[in-house]
Amino acid sequence: MTQKIITLILWAVTISVYAQQNGTLLKSQLPKIYIDEEISLHFLSPEPIQYVDISTDNMIGDIPLENVFRVKAIRDSVSNLNGYNKSLGVVTIIGQKFIAQYDLWYAHDERQLKTQIEILPINTSPLEVGKIPLSDQELRYFSIEAFKGRRRITSPKAASMELPVR
Repeated sequence: MTQKIITLILWAVTISVYAQQNGTLLKSQLPKIYIDEEISLHFLSPEPIQYVDISTDNMIGDIPLENVFRVKAIRDSVSNLNGYNKSLGVVTIIGQKFIAQYDLWYAHDERQLKTQIEILPINTSPLEVGKIPLSDQELRYFSIEAFKGRRRITSPKAASMELPVR
């Protein structure tokens, strides 16, 4: 009897997991982040940012560094909202191997305001880009590992030659 109950529970969990993975993401499922017109919010990416989309004219943003996206609410736009806790729109950030989306909301309560958000894997979806086999971060890591594990040349022509050590 216990085994039947466990099997039934596992079956129900499996069905609910597959039902939620239909390839779509609802706005209500996006991480909600609060900003205002006085503070810039910085998104820190683990890899260079390729593209950013701001869904409305309520915010402006730029990429001051290759892995930093800065966004700020426009004062004139938020003054027309007639109150706090209103959605300003969705921000989409695309890196070399991921896509991340955030729902930005207007609030003036400083306890809710953040100035920096690290883009974590839990908030991203993988992005398959056929022309980029390795991200810059992965390429840098493997290059350093290859440099560390470098061996001497032992061919008969260069028996006395060694690679220069730096």
